[in-house]
Amino acid sequence: MPRSRLFDHHQGLILLSGCRRGDLAGPLLADDPDRAHARAAGYREVFGKDRFFIELQPPRSDAHRRLNGELVQLGRSMDLQVVATANSHLLDAEDAELLRILAALRQGLTLGEIPSIPVLAFPAPEVMKAEFSHLPGAISTTLAIAERCNVDLELGRIHLPRFSVPHGESAEQVLAKQAQAGLRERLAQGGAVSHRYSQRLEQELAVIERLKLADYFLIVADFVGFARKKAIPVGPGSGAAGASLTALALGITEIDPVEQDLLFEHLANPLHPEIPDLDPSFATERRDEVYGYLCRTYGPDRVAHIVALGTMQMRSAIRDLGKVLAPSPDEEDDEIDASPGRGTFEAPHLSREGLVRLGIALEGLPRHVTTHATGVVIGEGPLTEKVPLFRDAQDEWVSQYDMRALERVGLVKFDLLTSRTLSVMARISGAAGAAALEVFPWKDKAAFNLLCEGRTAGLPHLDTEGARALLFSRKPRTWDDLLLVMALSRRETGLSKTRPVEGEGDPGAGVSEIGPEPEALLFDVDATRLIAHTTGWTLERADALRRVLMRYGAEDREEFRQSFLAAAQARGNAAEEADSLWSRLERETPLTQNKSQLVGRAYLVLQAAALKARAPQHFLAALLSSELRQWDLLEDHVGACRAEGFELLPPDINVSEVEFAVEGDALRVGLAAVRHVSETTAAAIVRARREGGPFRTLAELCARVEREFLGRRALEALIKAGALDCLGAGRKRLVSLLPAVMDAARSGQMVLFEAVREDGPAAEGVGGEPEWSELERLAHEKEALGFSLSAHPLGEYRALLEQLSPGGTSQISRLHEGARARVGGVIRSVREGRSRKNEPLHFVELEDFSGSLEVVIFADTLAGYGKGLERGAVILIAGRLVRDADRVRLVADDMMTLDEAAVGLATSVRLHLHTQGLSRERLERLEKVIRAHPGRCGLFLHLHLGQQTEVVQKLPENFAVRPDGAFQEDLRKELGELRLEMRYGEEAGIE
Repeated sequence: MPRSRLFDHHQGLILLSGCRRGDLAGPLLADDPDRAHARAAGYREVFGKDRFFIELQPPRSDAHRRLNGELVQLGRSMDLQVVATANSHLLDAEDAELLRILAALRQGLTLGEIPSIPVLAFPAPEVMKAEFSHLPGAISTTLAIAERCNVDLELGRIHLPRFSVPHGESAEQVLAKQAQAGLRERLAQGGAVSHRYSQRLEQELAVIERLKLADYFLIVADFVGFARKKAIPVGPGSGAAGASLTALALGITEIDPVEQDLLFEHLANPLHPEIPDLDPSFATERRDEVYGYLCRTYGPDRVAHIVALGTMQMRSAIRDLGKVLAPSPDEEDDEIDASPGRGTFEAPHLSREGLVRLGIALEGLPRHVTTHATGVVIGEGPLTEKVPLFRDAQDEWVSQYDMRALERVGLVKFDLLTSRTLSVMARISGAAGAAALEVFPWKDKAAFNLLCEGRTAGLPHLDTEGARALLFSRKPRTWDDLLLVMALSRRETGLSKTRPVEGEGDPGAGVSEIGPEPEALLFDVDATRLIAHTTGWTLERADALRRVLMRYGAEDREEFRQSFLAAAQARGNAAEEADSLWSRLERETPLTQNKSQLVGRAYLVLQAAALKARAPQHFLAALLSSELRQWDLLEDHVGACRAEGFELLPPDINVSEVEFAVEGDALRVGLAAVRHVSETTAAAIVRARREGGPFRTLAELCARVEREFLGRRALEALIKAGALDCLGAGRKRLVSLLPAVMDAARSGQMVLFEAVREDGPAAEGVGGEPEWSELERLAHEKEALGFSLSAHPLGEYRALLEQLSPGGTSQISRLHEGARARVGGVIRSVREGRSRKNEPLHFVELEDFSGSLEVVIFADTLAGYGKGLERGAVILIAGRLVRDADRVRLVADDMMTLDEAAVGLATSVRLHLHTQGLSRERLERLEKVIRAHPGRCGLFLHLHLGQQTEVVQKLPENFAVRPDGAFQEDLRKELGELRLEMRYGEEAGIE
């Protein structure tokens, strides 16, 4: 910091002269005491003797010792006090090596490449007293300064930003006017509102005023209103916002809490005063517009993003330690002791036990700094008065306090959630008969039919195998059915007969009557109503108990328990009944689902389902475009398109748009979906095509698209993806021509330009090379697109799978619990987990031509497989079916690659031979090959005597073969091309 700025802002500051690199030490070490004296005089003049001190640190060298002496002398000559400090980077000396490890992790180096770090630990008081025994006043000055540096942070008080209201009106008055007007407009088109609604709104407004939340509701309503005016897609309501009639009246949500039986007490409860959970969501790509509006409205110094600290996790910490410590193979298994101290060790290479100890030491430490995905903080004044800030890579303010620390100092977090589904729906709202639905599709038959069929690709919260299994089994036909399915899909218990509590009466007025006792508490409102009905408590107090029951180990649980039992017995319940009800509430309340949240999610699901049912291709094209650069997700969506029967056409420079587009009954891949092809590059290609017509040659493409947009990597990726197949040249040929064509076309040498046209003479030498094989082409295609487009990864195995796994995954849901099954497919995803016995296992999503299935693979089964579980691998898995909460899984007990299965599971081999030209010599060569590949597969000869005459002969058992690749290759070498057919016994099917 410049001295001038320090002098301008010196009020309230205590200044120390600094360490060996400080402003006074430099001149003294350079034998320039006059300059040091002049600087000290300047500081003393501005700060005074009571706020400027000469700093001394324990000497670590003779030079440092001499410096301390000169500093003491300087202080005495200027009547300035000296103060003892210590350069401390660590609290514990044992953490010095941890600091080196963290430095290595940040820089991507090994520990040996990081220089030793001086152990600058926080010294004990007795050590400092011994170091400065000759200057006891320096120690006492340290204590005096510490006592002066008291900072009182006001905790527990909420500092809400103020919403701008007309002069003479309060925020509460403005909120009441807006809410009442909004409710009339929404529910009665300007007419009278029913007593039920008006009474509930009055009750809510009274609670909002009591909790001083009017500004909060007005601010959220304001920026949501801005989004709607700017046609930014806004979600129906997130979190608990749907429980508020006020939020509905203000346009924050689209959910009617009276109609949906939602309790305002779950959003704002005077017995638990806190900022409610109003979390509107916006289309992903337009969220920044809402953030910009907040900055303009409240001032850029009052709005900031919120920091999020990525912390070290045990598994990743141990993996990173293995790289940082970089043990050599012969040292890897050496046992090197780690001391009991936190993270210390005696050698740079550790045993596994040592790695675990270091991992424990690193766990929870900050790894990197990022920003909260949705959180924004708005201050009632400049944020720098309450929280330190920093600028991020986009030059926007970010708080250095995380969201928990912000809550403690009373600042309010506003969540601006993003929704990919809103983006998808906005893209297709006017496409192919899928005009935006003016009325919410509560009873839309097409939407419910789509859900019952399990066509949930792109539908939020239901795009999982478990959710699809529930949809198949439950067949939701009504709104309540959908809520039930969504609740069960999120609940991890195996409740097979569950229904919500049905209540009557006004949800906002005191205690409501409940129906017969439910078989299980499914929603949070069920638990609250059951408590209120049993005890006679108000909904506020009943909700307070529900919140306690949701928190494991809550300190006030026993106090609530006694109150509950007493109130329940006072209402006429026997002691045993009251105790049984308490046990049930303790057991089931933590499993209940937030109904407000589920209603908001179901609202979005049903809207998306209605649009998808009307324009499925447009919906899927918009879905693919919304994940344009997320290749892992694209591959999943491509699989979903195929499963729903839609053809995906390859990218084409003469047809494709920037994003995915509908083309007839198919979908065309967008140019920007190709790796190394940015959206800017794709737009430049499309623009050049529209201006100058289709591209005829590679050279023309290079000449017409600006060089800064279209580089070699992008062109090569486009070729490999098949986007230049329209030019009529092979992909390998185009890649080979690429350097010469680019140089010629962009040099402006028209003669050379014509000479290297891919159909000209200069191309003939290259054109003589063989084109890529099918496997090479698919590999390059997958490299460029992230998925194989021109052929399904299981295409060559279709006939094999029809024999080994007839019906595939589509038949699995029809089998009974415990049935054995065998399914083949391609691995789409792999995630690790732990069993109830804490044993390692893997969850694999296996996809075939008819769908997908989740497979559970334990460590012993994986060890028998002998290979890793890689995305894209094609395997055959056998096991037993397990049903869990209407979800079907296969627990594997055997697995192999499909190539291994083709050989290992074959029960017979059929060789088809034509008798014409079948000589003795040819038969002897056949026998030679058979004898060279003995196995267990029976061999059959199919002798074709004519066009319609065939004789089948089974050879003796000593002619059994192993029909692997070597056997088939030897057959081709000895006998030329012939038809070979492998068959699989009945045991290969699904039981």
